[in-house]
Amino acid sequence: GKSFWLHVQIIEVMLDFVLLAFLFNIEQKYIRWEDEDKMNCMTGFCGTLFYFTLLGYGAYRFILEFVRDTGTVFLGLTFGQIHSLTSVTIGLCVLLVMRRRRIKAKAQGEALSEVADKI
Repeated sequence: GKSFWLHVQIIEVMLDFVLLAFLFNIEQKYIRWEDEDKMNCMTGFCGTLFYFTLLGYGAYRFILEFVRDTGTVFLGLTFGQIHSLTSVTIGLCVLLVMRRRRIKAKAQGEALSEVADKI
């Protein structure tokens, strides 16, 4: 009914604040804003907060859609769940690619510094 639907909205707002706190923590620990474009993109954090938002919001929205009073559209899932799965998939894939690139760039940087030390 409608009263339960209202409670889901309140839960969603609380989860939004939890996600915001998580994103703020990530931003404070890992992202340097002194030289925005150069530093963040070079260290692999360009767009990280956006993709964490996609991942986090999609994950809890998928779960909340089970208790909402909406009809299913495909394979027993609601439109909101399909949208959430898409968001989670995109966020997770891009974050994994960014991580792989960051690890590769770090390994190349270490190899270059070893060569420079030998010269």
